[in-house]
Amino acid sequence: MTHDLAALKLDLADPGMAVRLAAAQSLEAAFHTELDEGRREWAPLVAEFLPLLVQGLGDRHKGVQVHSANCLEFLAYQSEAVVPALREA
Repeated sequence: MTHDLAALKLDLADPGMAVRLAAAQSLEAAFHTELDEGRREWAPLVAEFLPLLVQGLGDRHKGVQVHSANCLEFLAYQSEAVVPALREA
């Protein structure tokens, strides 16, 4: 993967709105890249990003909300952990 997931994880929690938006947008692209490259094991990514993406649904910036929702929808097809996490939130 060409995306720096550790940096994206930090940026999703950044106080700067533009930084969070760019991170959410990049993460969405990264997930699609991973799928296109044949990734089969999604559990580590789900475990790492699920809490931040659920949190992103309540972000002040609508763009962060939308990209977080898109990421969660994508991950819901890859892992059964997403829907229970959304129900809990």
